[in-house]
Amino acid sequence: MKKHELVVTLHVLTSLVLAFGMVVVGADAAEKYRWLFFLNGTGLIHGTFLVIYPVYCFFFFFLLRPLVHRFLPRPQTTAESSKRLCRTAVWSLIFSAVGWLIPFFVCITGVVLGHVARSRCKADTALYGAGIALTGMVIGYAGLVYQVCVIAREAWKAGAHY
Repeated sequence: MKKHELVVTLHVLTSLVLAFGMVVVGADAAEKYRWLFFLNGTGLIHGTFLVIYPVYCFFFFFLLRPLVHRFLPRPQTTAESSKRLCRTAVWSLIFSAVGWLIPFFVCITGVVLGHVARSRCKADTALYGAGIALTGMVIGYAGLVYQVCVIAREAWKAGAHY
């Protein structure tokens, strides 16, 4: 196994452990605080997500970054190095990720920015970031589907009590 494959494997395993931890902590909190009528399991899992996810990002950005830079190839001084990153693609990814916490409008903004960034990257060969834009679009669409499911479930639960 190559060193960069080891880093990727460590990344995947840690993300799976943290995802499992979010579900377990959220389910445990839902069981303990069942008497609080305004909390449900989904809300508590989201709450644990807001605690665990920053720790996850900190771990992989600050601790593994020096390790990963050793395995990356050295930059070439060709025409590829003169390309610049499409900022719209980065904003698409940011808006789509934040859209998981703020309903609809932020996800929609991320998806629209992703489409705009992909079209800009196709039109201008000096720009790169079409993959980042595609990632933002996928996360944004998944966030929209998730939010529709949560709203439908909450509407069904509210209708079942009347």
